[in-house]
Amino acid sequence: MCRLIIFHGNSVSCKRIFLYLIDLLIKVSKHDYKLEELYKCLNRKNRTPNHPDGYGYFIALAKGRTVKHLYYHKSSNSIYKDVQGITNVKNIISSWNYEVYGLIHVRKASINEPLGLLHSHPFIVRINDKLLSLIHNGSINKSKVCLDLNFNQDICSKVSDSYMALIFLKHSLEHGAELLEAIKELMDKYVDNGRSSVLGVCDIDNDLINLYYGFRIKYHGECFEKVRDYYRPYILYYNGCTALVSSSIYDIIVRDKYYKNTIRSYIPPLNIIGKL
Repeated sequence: MCRLIIFHGNSVSCKRIFLYLIDLLIKVSKHDYKLEELYKCLNRKNRTPNHPDGYGYFIALAKGRTVKHLYYHKSSNSIYKDVQGITNVKNIISSWNYEVYGLIHVRKASINEPLGLLHSHPFIVRINDKLLSLIHNGSINKSKVCLDLNFNQDICSKVSDSYMALIFLKHSLEHGAELLEAIKELMDKYVDNGRSSVLGVCDIDNDLINLYYGFRIKYHGECFEKVRDYYRPYILYYNGCTALVSSSIYDIIVRDKYYKNTIRSYIPPLNIIGKL
C-alpha cells in the first residue's frame, strides 16, 4: 500500500504543479485518509494510515525525448522526515529548462515484506541499451513469479514483490517481448484473485524516454468499493503537463481553488495498460 506520482512536462511551465504534487505526496505520506477509510472497512484499525517505509525518485531531464541528465535517489527514511532529499528533487525540477520525466514513490510495506533502503522504490535495471525504472503500489504473486523464473524461494523471501515485478519485465524483454506486452503479461498473470496493483515504468532506450503505467484490480470482497477507490490512479492534464497520481493526491488537487477549474482529469478503467 503505497502512493506515487508519475509525470512529464516542461520544467518551466510545469514547475508549479509538479512541486505542488510533491507537497501533496508528502502530506498524504504523513496521514492518508483514503488508507484510513480502507483500514476501517478491512477491520485493520490497529494499522497506522501513513507511508513511512522509505521513498525514492527517478528524474530524467531531456531535450524533447532525448535524456541529458538522470537523477536517482532512494532512502529508507520517510519522505516527510527527509528535508534535504526533498529540497534536492525540488531543485532539480526548478533549476533547469528541460522536459522533465519523473517517478516518485512513498512506501508502506506489506506485512512480511522486507524493509530497508534496498527495498525502497524505484528499482532500476539495465538491459543492453535500455534502462528501466519501476515503481509499484499494491501486490503481485511473488511466489508464483519466483517459481516461473526458477528463483530459489529462500532468495525470493528476501526481496519484495515489486522488485520481482521488474525482474519479470527484464526476463521478458531478454526473451524478445515488447515492453507493453511484458507489462500486460505481468499484470494478467501475477495480479491474481484478491490482489490490486498500479505500476509505473520509465523506459530509456538509446537515450529516448517513455513512461508507461498499468492498473489491475482483481479484488472481489465486501470492501471492493474502498479497495477500488484507494488503488485507482488518476491522470491529470494541466497547461501541457501530464501526471498520473494516486487517489489520495487526486482528491486534494481537484478541490484546490487554484486548480479545480483548470485541471482536466482522466479516470482509467479498472484494467488498463498505457503510455503516459
